[in-house]
Amino acid sequence: MNWLDLSIISVFVLVIFIEAKRGLGRALFDFAALFITAWGISRIELLWKAASFSSDVQVALYAGSFLIIGGLLIVIGRLAHQSTLISAYPFDMILGSILGVGTAMILCYGIVHTMALTTRPDGLPPVLSCSALGKEFLTFDTYHRVLYVLQHFDNARPNPG
Repeated sequence: MNWLDLSIISVFVLVIFIEAKRGLGRALFDFAALFITAWGISRIELLWKAASFSSDVQVALYAGSFLIIGGLLIVIGRLAHQSTLISAYPFDMILGSILGVGTAMILCYGIVHTMALTTRPDGLPPVLSCSALGKEFLTFDTYHRVLYVLQHFDNARPNPG
């Protein structure tokens, strides 16, 4: 466990606590804002790679875009929440926590992906290659393995015949 793992755990705890306190409405808009940000930047990033920008420029573009677009969409989400006041009163804290997990995952992916853009020809940066959580957020290997098992679950059951 290195400082990156501790940072990821800290981000998770902090974001889940904040979103639980805010409740469903704000957590929903925060999650949507960061999801749209991550999705949109992943599409724009393909253009940066096609333009053959250096890794330093890609890091600056990715981090800057994530901060600016994400911040702008969170502000828009806050204004939208003030006009809609979405709530599930008895379940606000629980649902806010669940959306907080998703929001924390997107934030951690953005952090780790920014670090991975500084990759050198000999591999990932040392702090990332020595981090179990960092590599997980970069590739989502466990998530893909679970999906593979679920997709092939019918094939794994014994034939009753």
